Amino acid sequence: MADFILQCGFSPTDADCPLPNGGVNPNVGIGSNSCCYERPRAVKTQPMVNMNVCPNTAITVDFTQAMATSTFTSSTLGAYNIILAEDNGTSPCPEKTYQVAQEPVKGFWKKVSNWFNVLSGRPVQAQTYCAGGVKYKIAVSGTVNGSTKVSLLLEKPLAGEKTYKIIITKDVKNLYGVSVAKNQPEFSFTTKKELCKIDNVKVEPAAWLFNTIKDDLEADGVETGDKDKIFSAHAYYKTPGVDSVNQEIQSLDQYKWQYNWTSSDQSIVTINPAVGVEITTAVAVPAKNGLADIGVNAKILADQGTSNTKDKVFSATSTVQVFICENPWPSTIMDIKYGLGYVDADGNGNVVPAGQGWTNFKLMYCRDAGKPNDPTDDLPALNTPTVLTHQIGASLVADGTGIFKEFFASFAPANKNSIGLRVYSNADHLPLMEWYNKNQKLTGAPAPATVGPYKALQEGRTYYIDGVNLSGNTLYSNIYVFSFSDNPTAETLNIVNQLLSNFTFNVNVDDKEIVAKMYRDYTRLQDLKLIADELWDYYGKKGEYPKLTENPQLGTYLPAYTNSKWKSWQGVLGNLVGYTLPIDPLNGFNGCADPFDSETCWNAVNSTFVCPAGSQVYQYETIGGTEANLKADFELTQYVWNKKLVDLKPVPPCESNNCQITSGKCANNDDACLKDSDCSFGVCAATVKRCVADNKICASDNDCAISSCDLNYQISDNCNNVVEGTSNKCGDGIVGIGEVCEINAQQYLDCSIAGYPGKQSQKCEMDCSNWENIGACVPQGQCGDGVKQAVEACDDGKNNGKYGYCKTDCLGTSAEFCGDGKFTAGKEACDASYTTKWGYAGWCSLNNNVGCNQSNPCGSNGICLSSGEKYNAQKDLSCSWDCQNWDYCGDGVVNQTKKASWVAGQEVPYEQCEKSASCQVGTCSAGPQKGLYCEEDNDCWKDVFCQPTLTCLKSGKKYCEVTGEKKYIKFINSAKNPYFQDATTTANVAPINELSYTDNNKSCYWENEDVDLQYFATFDVTCLPTEKPPVAPSPSSCGNGKIEAGEVCDDGKNNGVVCAPITNAPTCTYCAFGCQQVITKT
Repeated sequence: MADFILQCGFSPTDADCPLPNGGVNPNVGIGSNSCCYERPRAVKTQPMVNMNVCPNTAITVDFTQAMATSTFTSSTLGAYNIILAEDNGTSPCPEKTYQVAQEPVKGFWKKVSNWFNVLSGRPVQAQTYCAGGVKYKIAVSGTVNGSTKVSLLLEKPLAGEKTYKIIITKDVKNLYGVSVAKNQPEFSFTTKKELCKIDNVKVEPAAWLFNTIKDDLEADGVETGDKDKIFSAHAYYKTPGVDSVNQEIQSLDQYKWQYNWTSSDQSIVTINPAVGVEITTAVAVPAKNGLADIGVNAKILADQGTSNTKDKVFSATSTVQVFICENPWPSTIMDIKYGLGYVDADGNGNVVPAGQGWTNFKLMYCRDAGKPNDPTDDLPALNTPTVLTHQIGASLVADGTGIFKEFFASFAPANKNSIGLRVYSNADHLPLMEWYNKNQKLTGAPAPATVGPYKALQEGRTYYIDGVNLSGNTLYSNIYVFSFSDNPTAETLNIVNQLLSNFTFNVNVDDKEIVAKMYRDYTRLQDLKLIADELWDYYGKKGEYPKLTENPQLGTYLPAYTNSKWKSWQGVLGNLVGYTLPIDPLNGFNGCADPFDSETCWNAVNSTFVCPAGSQVYQYETIGGTEANLKADFELTQYVWNKKLVDLKPVPPCESNNCQITSGKCANNDDACLKDSDCSFGVCAATVKRCVADNKICASDNDCAISSCDLNYQISDNCNNVVEGTSNKCGDGIVGIGEVCEINAQQYLDCSIAGYPGKQSQKCEMDCSNWENIGACVPQGQCGDGVKQAVEACDDGKNNGKYGYCKTDCLGTSAEFCGDGKFTAGKEACDASYTTKWGYAGWCSLNNNVGCNQSNPCGSNGICLSSGEKYNAQKDLSCSWDCQNWDYCGDGVVNQTKKASWVAGQEVPYEQCEKSASCQVGTCSAGPQKGLYCEEDNDCWKDVFCQPTLTCLKSGKKYCEVTGEKKYIKFINSAKNPYFQDATTTANVAPINELSYTDNNKSCYWENEDVDLQYFATFDVTCLPTEKPPVAPSPSSCGNGKIEAGEVCDDGKNNGVVCAPITNAPTCTYCAFGCQQVITKT
């Protein structure tokens, strides 16, 4: 068609415009402003076929110009100037309808008609089309870009197997009053019998780019870069057997649906209205870039046909990109599927090869810089990236570099920088830092970062980005390594920052909520693996999984169970494994109704728990510590991970449990060995074999078999409204009806072995039906534990068998002890039981100087003693309570212990003073023993007193140099009283009677090893210094003040000197005579 040139100044309106050379042009009409305009034409768009059209077909007519919608209604017919007429055959139109057209008889049928006329004498009638029988309304869908779309909305379906015609009358005009072309075609179609149902829905347009926040909707209906856009929904029936033919249908009462519109991200684009309309308007949010989907759902409200489909929903989306930018990279060409950007995905428009597979990312940046609408001063454009697929030849086999795919891009020659992107497979789903550390080529120290919404590490000019990729129904994890040239220009840095900010994964997934769930499930997968590692480590050390009962001070609501919403998750389980446990990304219960607590879902009244369906928590439970279950409800159970959790776990410790030699001897030489290779002749005879996992004694691997110590995963249907705490399942930690105990529960029963009380360990059988003994009765005590018990006479622990302690069999005291009736050299300074004199077996408790035995009891002098502390004025007749010192006159301590007095009922102390030469040594006051030395009244004759004759001197002993020395022997008279006799003269060698002895010699005495003799001097006594000259100790013997081999202590000259406790120190210690024991005195 030739270009149309506007001509004006003609009349009347709608008349054909004259031609310059005369005549008129029927395709051009005179407008209301006297100018000539090309007549509008109608183009039928629906139905798209002429036969087997759906009775509920959508009927639309597109006009090539903006039309005056008021002309669609007829003022004369009372209906519409766009007429839908029904074929009535050759019959006249029914009442209340009118005939609008007749189909002329043509061709072959015209010959038949003529022949019929000859025979019948009357003509054959043409096909009659009647208007008014089909009820409908006209709706203008929109006037856009200079065209108008009109829809005919039926009140009810068209009749089946009928022919209909769409007629546009000449009264339909454009905005200038010019009617449609006179040769406007008439559109006809024939319906099928049954109503059609939806096969799919679509949104128009399928993709849209908002790159401005201006509203440029012009009065002429032309859209040029608006911030808003009209979107329309369309439902289609697919003609069976014809893939390319979709018939649009409309909603009617017999088969009805409702549209609901959504925006996947209202922070990017909003819609209005949203419910119940076929057409909506999307508006870009100012200054917010991003990709969103305009979605529509068609929900079936009524279906009167066969196979009712009520409530079924059909969906469709349109890709909307908001990128406020005049000059983006790549260009403004929108991909219907992926929007604007450089895409590595199936069906991309960037000519990117698939290689080993698609990684499904998108990159883009805005080149705008400098002046608006001037691209000459904008940022440079990246050249088309070079792609390396890292595969061997044309096969899909990886080349061994570990790189899945690689992209390099440079700029125009003016900018020498370049940008690279490598994609690595993270097959084991390692956390980002762990993946970095396991890559031997990477030895730096990257810092945590984020790239867009994704976790990342940054090390200088390199970013490591953690991503998840969905291919088919399989989920993979990849590491995207983004880097750029060193010494980058400011332009390059600007571009890099934009590329990272706009970096988008998962462009192949339309539903962004699915993407969010993918990343939450990825976190769950990594978290469960981390928790499992800690549990396996615990099992390796303890031989069992945490039973949650290890600390009686800390517990959990449900035995052997916890979850990430309970405090016991970290307080018990986390503390046991020694790690801060992660929690579920959502970590919440989906509503806990009464009587369950809203926060914990625990019912404290009957001790039950419920995890409502839809909850998101991590869960741990154990079956007696031998088996454990780790649970989380993944959100995308319709997909599988390329490596499942069960494929990532190491071999559990119990699966490698076998019987190994832990001690053995070589058969040829008794050398210690663990395996045959340790022996020269290759034979290691086991003396002890133990199971590797639990250290049990074993004979073969069969003895080490464990029914189950596995760690199981469950990633779906864990929270399912089932009430826990009431079950009778063996192993659930609850002793239910029919159960005696729970798996691996232990108890201890009283028992007896070898006369000692003991405990018998019992373990619950694996079917929870009874207890079984573990090993033999274990005594709770034994000889040598330091506790006197059962058949023991004593028990001094590690000192059993030593001097003064219990025997090694704990059935009595040692053969050598203080009070054993003999003197033990090297371990005792004395032993009172051995120093008993005068033929008596012991001494009296209230007067140590009075001997006693069974025939001669003590009477008023107390009870008869044969061991323990014994005081005597004479050193070698005394001994301390521990046999480590003496208790005598001259020991430096005033002994205030009371003894019986001559006066009935009275007691007097043994000593009045100390440190003198003789203490209370005196002479008898009268009688036949008058003048004889005495220690007490008992030493004298009856009713004669021992009168002190020496004054208590200063501290220290007095030693005498004796001249004309005489020896005296102390005897015992018939009254059991001692006396002294001079043994130096023959006259007194054997006294005739004791009464004849008199001797008033007085002197001091000194120490003598012969305990039977005392030496008395004559009156010419020369007294020596009060301190005895020191004797140099042996350099290697007890008493040298040094603790040497074989000695427990050594205080030198203070050995055996009893210490004296004071007020602020109620106990003190001293070294015993013989240097073998430290003694505590209180």
